[in-house]
Amino acid sequence: MGQHFLADPRVAARIAAAVANRPERVCLEVGPGLGALTAALTDAGRRVVAVEIDRGLAAFVRDLAGVDGAPVTVVEGDARTVDLAGLSAPADTLFVGNLPYYASSPLLRRALALGYPAAVVMVQREVAGRLVAPPGRPLRSGLTVLREAVCAMEVLFSVPPEAFYPRPEVESAVVRLTRRPDALAGAAYARLERALRAGFGHRRKGMRQALRHGTALSPGEVEAALARAGVEGQRRPETLSLAEWDALARALEEEGGEGAWRPEARAGS
Repeated sequence: MGQHFLADPRVAARIAAAVANRPERVCLEVGPGLGALTAALTDAGRRVVAVEIDRGLAAFVRDLAGVDGAPVTVVEGDARTVDLAGLSAPADTLFVGNLPYYASSPLLRRALALGYPAAVVMVQREVAGRLVAPPGRPLRSGLTVLREAVCAMEVLFSVPPEAFYPRPEVESAVVRLTRRPDALAGAAYARLERALRAGFGHRRKGMRQALRHGTALSPGEVEAALARAGVEGQRRPETLSLAEWDALARALEEEGGEGAWRPEARAGS
């Protein structure tokens, strides 16, 4: 599956230390792999619920936890589809893990939507850059804007390829996301997410054309929504700020209600 397992216990210890002052006692770990981070978290006194897609690795971590008597529950499944909220109440849980490169974006989207108080995750360095990209930067994406709407973020440290087995071709970074007191949630979050998927689904186009393709609105309704939000139609999706995206999402829904969104704008990455 193209996985790169964390093999350096010093990196695992630094990640565990990054959650040491949090009040939550449960860590939902995505992709425990060979159990390096799992062990560091339990050594730090955390209870761990680990979700592993690979059957052999799930059995390995389960056996490791059994030998050590550690407070670990291993769930075999795909963290992109497993009922994560059913495993541990998000409000009382930290989201942690060495996220697989191929699945980091959908996993981060799930974490943002479920409302975890904080997350400490390792991602490809380019993904870390995307998460903090300001308006106008090419790396800025729908995930960037969702992150801004929900969490403050800090890049804690870089991780070299030598810390993994097998060794990847890229550097990684450990980031900490902390939920904002005014984080968007519920219907407001869902509305913003639909607007972002509609706009960034055609990111090479200006907003006018992107929304004509990405929503079910007529050209006239798209123009009215853009005008109400104060967004010029020729601007590219990555140039809009969070405030502009939020205003546009409201305006699009006011123009078309639930019928403003194409079915494909409700799903996907």
